[in-house]
Amino acid sequence: MIIGASPILLLDEIENAGIHRARALEMLKKYRKIFIFVTHDPHIALLSDYRIVMKNGAMNKIIVTGDEERRVVEEIKKIDDIMLDFRQRIWAGEQLSEAALASRLDVLKNVFRKKGHRR
Repeated sequence: MIIGASPILLLDEIENAGIHRARALEMLKKYRKIFIFVTHDPHIALLSDYRIVMKNGAMNKIIVTGDEERRVVEEIKKIDDIMLDFRQRIWAGEQLSEAALASRLDVLKNVFRKKGHRR
């Protein structure tokens, strides 16, 4: 991957690039640059230190990601991993099955039960 010399880089909708988002973000952090992500993906947004909320074409507010949100993103990651797995299966030309989905959802339910989450 080639990263430009600019100290600030804009990345638009990285979630649609067909790459593993979490790995890409971890790799980008090594460059010690300012990355501005344009995204609709809550997982990517919550991995950021700051979020700029846009409304009617203007900056509406800036949110600093706090400790509680960082804990929430760990839970969202578990859901996101299921989606990434199925996305990769589709890209590989595999057919999806209800059994595979049920299996992944059962694992997720067990994780939440162990942590004391209730529906």
